[in-house]
Amino acid sequence: MQRAGITLKSALANAKILTHLMAVSAEVFCRHSFGRRYSGQLVLSFLCCAFYTLAIQTAAPSSTSPLSWLHLIVFFGLVCFHVASIFTGGRGQGHSYASGTSWGIWRRFSTNATTVHLLLEPGACLALGLFLALVDKALSVWFLAAGVSLFAKGLVIRWDNRQQLLDAVDARIDGQQLNEAIRAQQSAPADGEQAINSVLPAQLSAQRPRSLREMMNQIDPALRRLISQPRAEPHLAHDESRTPGSVISPGRPPKPVERVHHAGPLGSLPRITSPSYRRRP
Repeated sequence: MQRAGITLKSALANAKILTHLMAVSAEVFCRHSFGRRYSGQLVLSFLCCAFYTLAIQTAAPSSTSPLSWLHLIVFFGLVCFHVASIFTGGRGQGHSYASGTSWGIWRRFSTNATTVHLLLEPGACLALGLFLALVDKALSVWFLAAGVSLFAKGLVIRWDNRQQLLDAVDARIDGQQLNEAIRAQQSAPADGEQAINSVLPAQLSAQRPRSLREMMNQIDPALRRLISQPRAEPHLAHDESRTPGSVISPGRPPKPVERVHHAGPLGSLPRITSPSYRRRP
């Protein structure tokens, strides 16, 4: 049972490779501008077609015609043309595994790429295979198989692209959900802890400069009274009550005069004076 499973798996893999090469043989006639790493598949598809033609010519010569050899010669010429275009053209133009671009004749019918790849190109191969059934049965079978393989390959490619698109959308949704979960986990307070509101910087508004009186009004009242309280200090100037020309008796210091300064815009402030001294006669 296990051996049969291995054999079936190997047969399916070989059938997949053969189907792909037959689809490439149809693409050689229907498309151009292949990817750089697609050249090996073009060569393999030509070798597969050559082996098929030689095998049919050997096993059943009556089912072939000169069209089979003509098809093989044209096939070889197109493969050489495509490979030369790949390696002589500019680098970095499109995907390296690109399966080619359809000929411009389809643009005249205003059809999109999906319709051309899934309907028109496989349909042209099938129609040509049916037409060749009257002349060359072996070549007819090849074109019929190539048309079916090209249609199957187009379906597989569209399915894979659709799956990749859905995977990308799902990955974006999963990323958004994961991001929201992380934010909720970081913002939620831990057990026994209180939530701390984040401190935002205050928006400083433009204010006019305050005057000196306004700044003094904001000082504590007790300190303002202490600053504004007048204080008498000995004045070193001579007595203003003396008349000019009076004589100061020697040995007697002049009588200190207490001066009271008028309060300015900040109130009465203490006057700072130098140390006391005696005036000499």
